[in-house]
Amino acid sequence: MQKRILLMLAAVVTAIFVIAALIPEPKATVLVAAYNLPAGHTLRLNDLTARELPRDSVPADTLTHAEQAVGQMLAYDRRAGDFIAASQFGDPIQLGIDERGVAVRVTDSTGGLGLIRPGQMVGVTAIVFDSNTGEAFSKVALQGLRVLYVPEDFENTETVHDGSSASLTANSRESESTVMLAVPTADVTIPYNFLPGRDDVAEVMVAQGIDPQPGEEIEFDPFAQPAHLVTVNQIELLQALDQADNAVLAMYLEPTGANTFSTSGAYLPELVTIPTAEEELIERGHIELEVPVER
Repeated sequence: MQKRILLMLAAVVTAIFVIAALIPEPKATVLVAAYNLPAGHTLRLNDLTARELPRDSVPADTLTHAEQAVGQMLAYDRRAGDFIAASQFGDPIQLGIDERGVAVRVTDSTGGLGLIRPGQMVGVTAIVFDSNTGEAFSKVALQGLRVLYVPEDFENTETVHDGSSASLTANSRESESTVMLAVPTADVTIPYNFLPGRDDVAEVMVAQGIDPQPGEEIEFDPFAQPAHLVTVNQIELLQALDQADNAVLAMYLEPTGANTFSTSGAYLPELVTIPTAEEELIERGHIELEVPVER
């Protein structure tokens, strides 16, 4: 009896899967490139063709009507069969007179999983490894850099096109690439907001305009002024990080109009706290922790 019930259940489950497979997948008719189109090209009607694709595979900003695209300039190359989306329009690469284009190497983990797009703003974290111990120090180094160019084979669109499309699927995209950022030519001052050491206290007081006299009691906030400042050219720093054998740069996405912030950086060995012998004995119950009693 039990075996018969199991067979019936298996048959029902199989039937459900068969029915689900027979239900047609929702489709969407979208615009794609009729042939390879270069960045800077102004779209014409014959540059476009309509294609019916699974709705779940189509990015949200993909265009569906030719009048939405005709007359628009492509910010970067589109290959035959690629989606035409509103986010792809604009001048190909524009630099201000106080900016320079800098190419940096990225991977999935350091380049936002291929989700970064031209026009977005990113920050850069520097991860430097001690050449002797291999221990890592991480510090937010640059903020507010504009993305100029991302190779199409690195972009993660998570789309699946039909066999006639030249676009890459999510599974065939490159996990390593090089992207270009617009980097200001001005120097940047990188603050380190950690508690200053004894030798730095006088310097921090001077920076805060404090001139203590002998025996005078003062109010002193060591965090009101960074304990250490490093001034460096942004282009030189970015290219040094990109080429150094003992360093990695990682980008993170920023929202529009993001506020700048400062950090002390993270040194991994300092994140590991080793208990003292007394703390270990207390934890194991070998000695009792004395709690003062208020009278």
